[in-house]
Formats: sequence, structure tokens, C-alpha cells
Amino acid sequence: ARNSVNGHFALWRERGDISLPTESPAALGLSSFVVNLDAVNNRLQGRMEATGKHLGSLRANAESLLSLRDGVWGIAGNAPLQGGADLSVESLVWLQPLLGGAASFNGAVKARLQVAGVFAHPELTGALSGDRFTLALPEHGLSFREGRLEAELAGQEVKLTSLVLHGGDGKLSGKGRLAFADGAPSLQLALQADKLEVFARPDRHLILSGTSDVSLAGKALQIAAKLKADRGLIELPKADAPTLGDDVVVLGRDTSAKKARSPYGVGYELDLDLGDHFFIKGKGLDAQLGGALKLAGTGKGLPTSRGSIRVVKGAYAAYGQRLAIDRGLFNFQGPVDNPGLDIVALRKNQPVEAGVAVSGTAQSPRVKLVSNPVVPDNQKLSWLVLGHGVDDASKQEFNALQAAAGALLGAGESITLQQKIAYAAGLEEISLRGGGELEGTVLALGKRLSSRAYLSFEQGLAGAGTLVKVNYALSKRLSVQTQAGAAPAADLFYTVSFD
Repeated sequence: ARNSVNGHFALWRERGDISLPTESPAALGLSSFVVNLDAVNNRLQGRMEATGKHLGSLRANAESLLSLRDGVWGIAGNAPLQGGADLSVESLVWLQPLLGGAASFNGAVKARLQVAGVFAHPELTGALSGDRFTLALPEHGLSFREGRLEAELAGQEVKLTSLVLHGGDGKLSGKGRLAFADGAPSLQLALQADKLEVFARPDRHLILSGTSDVSLAGKALQIAAKLKADRGLIELPKADAPTLGDDVVVLGRDTSAKKARSPYGVGYELDLDLGDHFFIKGKGLDAQLGGALKLAGTGKGLPTSRGSIRVVKGAYAAYGQRLAIDRGLFNFQGPVDNPGLDIVALRKNQPVEAGVAVSGTAQSPRVKLVSNPVVPDNQKLSWLVLGHGVDDASKQEFNALQAAAGALLGAGESITLQQKIAYAAGLEEISLRGGGELEGTVLALGKRLSSRAYLSFEQGLAGAGTLVKVNYALSKRLSVQTQAGAAPAADLFYTVSFD
């Protein structure tokens, strides 16, 4: 009849597979795929069955009514709808390409869903469960196991009734809800960590306890967490890895692709308590840290910070010595990369306990010598480096003092203090020269007069010896040097360079 639709449609797989469009395609491993549609007197029934090595099994059915409108057959928005689906996936390892090559992921999922209502506004109910979840990033020392979840679906809301994930001897648990109202998602998620092992590497170990709340309203994502470190260890690398400058262009590398910007605005507040077992090692530092820090930000730029971190006990290796940290405070009141410093480290168990005091900020530190009892700076440096006074220093020890003084003056700077003074005075060089005691040390000042001529002045620190030198380059290899003062002379030099 013209006012009714009857028929049968069937679609099945003969060969082939379906792959997810990832960088490394993930195939479903289909072994069967069948779709049947039957129309009997305008009543439309559909059934689908699919099985696969990775997909597992999927069975679904749905039923509705066809109607004629403006000469076209279709399903009206107010047409009744009912149906259901059953999904069972025993392994999710095939989803690993979605997480990147370095990640390891697995688990199992089961779902049973029912649909009712009308075609334009279906009402979904059902349950979702998963277990045997594992997630590992070996490069970062991250390994979670024995994960499981239980969720219920009712209308436009998904309620997460249980979430458990184990890490080390601890676990992460959580509950929450995800709703869709007028097409805009909203999320409420509450998480609790109980001695959860987050990182487990020889140089990076972290166990956390605490709570976290995650909320999403429209396109605004908010994260609030209050965490305490049950145990922590950070070993600083021996040297920073070199990086290319911004002006370096690597041929063949595509730089046209721009990093995708997230459509969501992110805000976070983090309260972190370092607890009683947090340690940091490397680059001469071996210390136990304590204190608490509050971080807040929006995901753009560095977070702001408030709080203080202290050195509970520790030592710092410098100038060939192990210095005990008497006081170590890092005060945060603003950008997290520029805390205030209040640090004192001393060489202990000697008549004069000498060391260094660091104040100022991380970006503009001030370093000075300190001692107990108070002695002149040259004596402080001697007791710090040599373990005795400067009067008892040998020729070799005096050289070590000079090196230590230069390192101290230039600490934390890309150029030394001597170079800064020289540049401020319009000179190229201000330095101390000599391979022995004070009597053999001279103060040298240097100034380049032209591309060929260099003028230098040398004054002995313990005597009246004074020399003025002029070096003139006659060619690439040949130069002449004249000097006047305590020992007048003229010399001709021929220079040969070789590897």
C-alpha cells in the first residue's frame, strides 16, 4: 500500500577490517559484522551484531515507526523509540596508539544500555563497568594497576559510582557525575589519594595522599587539590641537557603546524605539604625538605605561589668541602620561579666555622662569606676552603684560594664579577695572576687599543713591582711586545697553532 512501508535490508562483512584514524592505525580485528533492517507496516526494526579480536562482542537493537511527511518517508521526532545494546570488550590494549607510543594501557569493559522515549529526545539508562585497568609510562616512572570503575547512565547524566586505581601500596578512589544539558557538558569529580605512588624511578619517587575536586561548567575547568607527600625523592640531573636556540632552524622539520589551543579555560589551586620524608639530591645538594606551598594559576604562564619551604637537615658540597646547612628557607610570595632566599651553610667542627650565606631572590641572589667567630673575609675563605688560616697556606693552597674566590664572586652569573668591573671601567680585563703566594700575585688590567694593539698594566700586590706592556700584532703569526717598569724588555713572538 502507498501508505505503508515494508521491506528488508541486510549488510554483512565478507572481508576487511575497521581501523581508528590514529598515527599508528588501531584495527578492531573484525571477524563478523551484520546489520539487518526490517520494515513491516511502517514499524522499523534494526539489529546489529559485531565480533572481533579486539572489539570483543557488540549486540544492539532498536525499534521505531516510519511516517510520511511532505511526501517523504522518515522517522518523526515524536516517533516512539526503544532499544538496547550489550558490549563486552575483554582487552583494550588496541587503544594504546591513542595514548602515544611510550604509554602502555589495557583493561576490560562491559556495558548494558537501554533506550526509550521519542526519537528526538531519547532517554538512556544502563550500566557501565570496567576492571583490570593498567596504565604505565615507564619513561616517567608512572605505573597504575588493578583499576576498576562502575557507572550508571540515566537520561542525560552519567553517574560514576566507584573508581579505584592502585599505584604502589596505595590507591586512588573517586566518585562523580557528568551531565549534558542543552548540549553543554558539566562535570563534578571528587578524587581521594591514599598513599598513592605517582612516580617510581630511581631518581624520582613520589607518594601522595589527599583530595582533589574537578569541576567543568560550560568551557570553564576548575581544579582544586590538597595534597601531602608521604614520601618524596628528587635527584637533580648532573647537567642540563643542551637545547637549540630560538634562532636555529632545522632543515626538513615542519614548523608550520601550530599547537592546537584548548577551547577550555583552566583554573587551578593546589595546596602541597611536603610532609616529613621529602628529600632532594644532586648538584652538590643532599637535603631533607619540609614546609607547605600554595599554587594558583590559569594554565597560562607560571603559577603564583604563597608559602615557604625549609631545609630540615642537609649538606651542600662546595669548594671541595661538605658544608652543613644551618638555615635554609625559600619564601614564596608571587611567581613560583623567584622565591626569596635565606640560606646559611658552614664548614663545621673546626676553630673557625666558615661558610656562605645566600640572600635576595632566586633570580637575583646575593652571596657573602660568613664565619663563627667573625674573622676577615680572606680568613673566612681560607677556613672554608683549606680548613685553616691564610697565614698557614702553601703555594698550592693559595692557588686554590684564588680559584675559590673567583667562583664565589661569579656565583650564579653568566659573567664573573671581575668581568663586570672591567666592562664598567672600559677595560677588557681585570684579573689576579700568579702561581704562588701573595708575594707572587699581581693585579692585571688590560685594554684593547685597536684590532692589533693591546695595552696591559700589572702591579704586584705585595711589592712595588710595576709593568706596562704593549702587544702589537704584525701579522697573523708574528707579534712584538714591549714592556717598561721594573724589568724593561722587548720581545718578538712567532705563534704556531696545531691540534
